[in-house]
Amino acid sequence: MLSITKAAPSVIKYNSNLKTLKSNIQNTQAVSFTGEAKMPGKIVPVPEDKIFGENHSLNPVIKNWLDKREFIFDTQDGTQLASIRDMIAQSEHREMQNLGITAYKGCFVEEEIDDIKENGFDPSCIKRTKFGPGFYFASSEGEAREYGSAVLKAKVEGNCWYILDSKWYNKLTSSSSPVCRSIADFTGAKDYETAKSILDEYVRDLMCNELEADFAFCAGNIVCFNPDSISSVESA
Repeated sequence: MLSITKAAPSVIKYNSNLKTLKSNIQNTQAVSFTGEAKMPGKIVPVPEDKIFGENHSLNPVIKNWLDKREFIFDTQDGTQLASIRDMIAQSEHREMQNLGITAYKGCFVEEEIDDIKENGFDPSCIKRTKFGPGFYFASSEGEAREYGSAVLKAKVEGNCWYILDSKWYNKLTSSSSPVCRSIADFTGAKDYETAKSILDEYVRDLMCNELEADFAFCAGNIVCFNPDSISSVESA
């Protein structure tokens, strides 16, 4: 199966930076995902207005189906059959516990920051998912200003995954992915974006609540899966 490198509890203090983190990582060989869904015998479409419930929670019928669903994918050790959870848990990453860092987010206007300070981060508003489905931050104020003139500053604390393969999520969510095709068939989703939004929330919940990753570093990005790991929100 795919190799996994797990670190001992982190001794890195608050305000660590990406350079410090990278120095603790050993490179391993990336393995690409290709897959083909093994479809269940009976498909019962879920109405679109029943896909998400309160607080953007995924319909338990869909979640239960995804929990049990297995896909064929290729690894350096040959073809494997695994669930989405297993695919992610066995992907190339390094885990670091109790990590704290200052993170920055570019916003269009100050009012956007005020809204987040008052109402928190809303999973239903997640749009950017290239390195995983979450809330995206930069590690410096300068980088954040490339995305907006108003910069939000926050603390991000918790269990961190350093993900070595920057394309890990694209492998699951590409329009040709058997995972998205399978979701579309099961739920009756009429377009790719709906199927992807289902996978986005499923994986975000999986990372946060089952694999216990509050946030991740991938290709220089800070990606928060757990909104509760974000605190001390203010304007930079």
